[in-house]
Amino acid sequence: MAQRLTGVAAIAVLTAACGPGTGSGNVGPGTQQVTVQVSGHGAVQLSTGQQCKDKCVVPVPNGTRVTATASPDGGWRFSGWSGSCGGSGACQFTVDRDLELDAAFALVPTSPNQHALTVARNGSGTIRSSPAGIDCGSSCSAAFDDGTSVTLSATPDQGWRFDGWSGACSGSGDCSVVMNADATVTATFVAEPPPPPPPPPPPPAEECKGLAPPAPGTPNSFQMIAGTHWTCERPSVDGSGNLAVWMTEFLDWPSNDIVFLDAAGTVKGNVKEYPVFQTTQLTGQISGFEGLVYPVGQGVSTVVFAADGNLQSSAPDTPPSSGTSPKLAEDPTGGVMAAFGATLDAYDASGARRFRVQLAHDAAALGVDRAGNALVLSNPGSLHGQWVDHSGKVGPDFDLGVAAASFELYPRIGSGLFLLEVSSAGGLFQHTAWVYQLDSLAAAATPAPDWLASRPDRRLHMAHGGTAYAMLPIPAPGDCTKDIEVLAPSGKSCGSAKFQAPGSCANFIDVGYDGTVVQQLPAGIDAPSCTPGEPCRSCTWRWWPGFFR
Repeated sequence: MAQRLTGVAAIAVLTAACGPGTGSGNVGPGTQQVTVQVSGHGAVQLSTGQQCKDKCVVPVPNGTRVTATASPDGGWRFSGWSGSCGGSGACQFTVDRDLELDAAFALVPTSPNQHALTVARNGSGTIRSSPAGIDCGSSCSAAFDDGTSVTLSATPDQGWRFDGWSGACSGSGDCSVVMNADATVTATFVAEPPPPPPPPPPPPAEECKGLAPPAPGTPNSFQMIAGTHWTCERPSVDGSGNLAVWMTEFLDWPSNDIVFLDAAGTVKGNVKEYPVFQTTQLTGQISGFEGLVYPVGQGVSTVVFAADGNLQSSAPDTPPSSGTSPKLAEDPTGGVMAAFGATLDAYDASGARRFRVQLAHDAAALGVDRAGNALVLSNPGSLHGQWVDHSGKVGPDFDLGVAAASFELYPRIGSGLFLLEVSSAGGLFQHTAWVYQLDSLAAAATPAPDWLASRPDRRLHMAHGGTAYAMLPIPAPGDCTKDIEVLAPSGKSCGSAKFQAPGSCANFIDVGYDGTVVQQLPAGIDAPSCTPGEPCRSCTWRWWPGFFR
């Protein structure tokens, strides 16, 4: 900050001329900055030849001896120096630091019964008088009649504060002067210290916080025993960790055996030899299970099972005839949707049908995103799509410009769907590739993100309540030990969990509604417990309750 000098004369060798307005110069090495402020009408003549009539800011070499002389304009008189010099005579000083000098000129009263009130300013602000006459800034002196009481108020500029009066007034409130003689008042403004810098931004959120999987530990397990013509089905898990596991028999009398378990593996209920002509499809709901069953001779029924196996709803239906198999998808907002040929049905969590709508083509794949909007894919020569929103409003059919192929649909975090292309590659086992994604209700696909496209032969499931992805290996011959990788929404890998099992497996490993990991073991690993001499097989499922909750 500039130091204000006190003395009889002021200013230094100036390297630039200083006239009306604000002058400035570049401060180089070995120089200081000197500021001259003129109040009223007059000029300050510097010994180096510069003249200041308003404000001058100039660089001055260190050690320079400078003289300043005040010259009032007509009708004005010099009333004195403040800041770097005092009094009303000549001003001299040696420059050894940044300095300031104020020169005040007062209006000469036009009547013998008037007195001049002159205001000098230190710093940056405005002083006004009542009655009017002084507005300093621009007018810093005025004549008032003898005996008049004049009140001065000071208003600091932004970034400054008023520090107080000196001369004819003191303190920091309004200044009152009774004009019995000429008077001079100095108002001092002090620069406010700069505000403290804003706090640094918080560190970026750690994407994987709370998502890194622990070691799996010991699973629970359950085994079912049946004849050699029974097949083991993929189980379903609800939002509380309850399981529905079942087997299907197609040779002698097509039927399902379904067992309902709690997370610890305790049997809560079962459905024995339920006659069907097609395997039951069940999805986990917040509590219990909902899906489709195909009773022999009865078409199809929408069923809702409680967690303990109690059949809460069974609604027989006659879907439109179609040459394609039904497509069932869980609705993340509750309930299910099912496509029968070119018809889409939506059911709420109680099993009641919400709507049935007609589609442009027979459904080849069905997916429901986390906003509850359904996308139906079809193959009328090329791959087509058609959205049906959660209320049942049918969108237009659109051509994705992609060759017809087999696809599966998986929800993205938030909304929208990923498209997974599935091919058998001429063998028994499938291969998969992530190829496209669609925003919710969008009529055009974009490429799958790189982090997903770089993970072929994987399916995905939501983890941690829809805040992460669990990448699941597809069934393939090889080691039964399976890795499940967890990804943040951006695709950043948060680590993998290894689920150990002996032997060779080609079965699914899945993640349930509540994050439970469940794996079906192959028949070769099962330990059948049969009547000696009776052909049989067993199905064994094991699970890690709430692992990705």
